[in-house]
Amino acid sequence: MRLELALANAFAGLFRLLPHRAAQRLGSILAVLVHDIAHIRAGVAADNLLRAYPDEHEPWAKETVRRVYSHFGAVAAELARIPVLARGDFDRWIATDEESVRTLDRAVERGRGGFVVSGHLGNWELVGAWAAWKGYPTTYVVAEQTNPLIEELIDRHRAAAGVEIVKRADAAKGVLRALRRGRIVAMMIDQDARRDGLMIPFFGRPASTFRGVGAFAAKLRPAVISLESWRERDGRIHFRMRDVRIPDTGDRDTDARLLMVQLTRRLETYIRRHPEQWLWLHRRWKTRVRSL
Repeated sequence: MRLELALANAFAGLFRLLPHRAAQRLGSILAVLVHDIAHIRAGVAADNLLRAYPDEHEPWAKETVRRVYSHFGAVAAELARIPVLARGDFDRWIATDEESVRTLDRAVERGRGGFVVSGHLGNWELVGAWAAWKGYPTTYVVAEQTNPLIEELIDRHRAAAGVEIVKRADAAKGVLRALRRGRIVAMMIDQDARRDGLMIPFFGRPASTFRGVGAFAAKLRPAVISLESWRERDGRIHFRMRDVRIPDTGDRDTDARLLMVQLTRRLETYIRRHPEQWLWLHRRWKTRVRSL
């Protein structure tokens, strides 16, 4: 564990020393080397891509997986550079539209808190750090890492921009407290939720999906915002945030499910625009539909 931390600290320090574009490029190069040498979960990613895009072929899937590695190498470099960007350089590398800013402003002004919902697409970490740096009360719900020392390092990078952290194990209480304080809670909905999740269609297959956003939203009626982020060729991260209407059928369970279906559909649309920037390496469809 300590060796892994030492390596992570060494690379993070290097990324912080380099100019931003050079750090992005180095992160991409290193990640592609890992792909070419180790092929970690490359087969899983290619299989996921071919199932999601049945009209495509294996060479396309393999090349897309390589681009996925390249993208997430840049994401790692950018995460390490959050303390540098927080000194005043965020606006140079993050771009958005006026409607996204108005959407965030409305959520804060309501005073009831809100959710920003996305997946591991583009650079969600940088968008959240930008929002916290801009003064929006931002809270992340994050999963625990297998190496707690690496987890602590990543959380320090997030905190450098003013992000508050709630661990997934404490989400029930932590999210409620955050919403009551009027905070904007960022949650990812694209990881396998195992047996406790809702089975929601995602790229044509049922996927076990965390129900937390839907359950909280159906009960408390906070703002719900979808986030799309993507990387452009110039290295900048662009993002869009849009309001999502919470269904109101009179039944909370139904409202929660309908909201999660709506959010999942939006995320799928975003991923289809930039398939090389989503985490296809994750075993998203690991949990199977339970037999009746």
